[in-house]
Amino acid sequence: MPASKTISPKTQLIAMVHVPSGNALLNSLYNTAFSVETYTSLELAELDEIRKHLLQLSNELLISTANPLLENCRTASFVLKKQAIAVLIDRITQLKFVDNLIQRALHEVAMYYRNGIKIIALENVGAPYFIGKDIPFEELLILLSIALKIRQKYPEIRMGVQVLSCGELDALPIAMACGAFFVRSEASIFKGLRPEGETTNQGNLAKFYYLRNYLWTKLAVESPENRRTPALWCDLQKKHTVFSDELLSMQTWLNNILFQKLEGLIITGNETGANVSENDLAMARNALSETRERLTSIVGATTNFDVPLITGSGANFELYKRFADYCIVGTAFKKNQYWENEVDEIAVQKLVAQFNH
Repeated sequence: MPASKTISPKTQLIAMVHVPSGNALLNSLYNTAFSVETYTSLELAELDEIRKHLLQLSNELLISTANPLLENCRTASFVLKKQAIAVLIDRITQLKFVDNLIQRALHEVAMYYRNGIKIIALENVGAPYFIGKDIPFEELLILLSIALKIRQKYPEIRMGVQVLSCGELDALPIAMACGAFFVRSEASIFKGLRPEGETTNQGNLAKFYYLRNYLWTKLAVESPENRRTPALWCDLQKKHTVFSDELLSMQTWLNNILFQKLEGLIITGNETGANVSENDLAMARNALSETRERLTSIVGATTNFDVPLITGSGANFELYKRFADYCIVGTAFKKNQYWENEVDEIAVQKLVAQFNH
């Protein structure tokens, strides 16, 4: 791509906080290797009760609002039934295996923070994944509890939220509750095939925007601008996903920036930790510039078009800083550079120095 068309933004670093809640609930053969505890029989009895109350709250909202789209957002109660949810948070955080997850997350945020990283992305991890509405309700409450604990301890930190797999609709209220500025979505446009199944992006982009506006309005937020947060950052050709031949061209995805009104573009390599190609980044940066010009010509005036470009895997900072507004980094911060390991502070220090060089 012509160098004259690239832009050199002031790139910011985002550190991933991986919450192994999936591992904790699945209790696979690999749990011991990754130092993740599961629940006891007594804790399961409490989880069952908590889940029952979550379902009751969700059903109450469906009945009281007569809004069938809330079926796609089970966690709407997280912001519309805050008092009842606070009671359930207090109950679930008393469980030892949940407290372990909380303390691990807070420990990792502390490492990032003292090394100068002030933006984090909270994400549940632990393949194999559930997909879409099959994600356990209690796992979503655990993520909310951790997000609120982080916000309480670090009120100034900037946050993003992702719920794997294809859980951006349930991630929305979690992000709203903790004041996150973005939600990451891997299933916004074009269907793909992942190890856990087909991505469930059947109108999810429209559903997300609709629910975001609906929930904020329910909460008496009148400003249209304020009701546009958190932004939805969409993965294009998401890693660990197989797409049809027609979708192998990045340009096919980029052609939909304006048509689908995308709010953020995340470009990844083929798998976790893999570097992003320079060609994909250049194409994406050029597409954003061209979209801005086209939108200006359509409306006949300069517009506030501020759609960020984000790298979602790898740590080739020398390349990324030429194109990206943000770099999301997870695996490179981990012990032995494996994504499910705990964060290694020496790796954090080295990468922050590399990024700032």
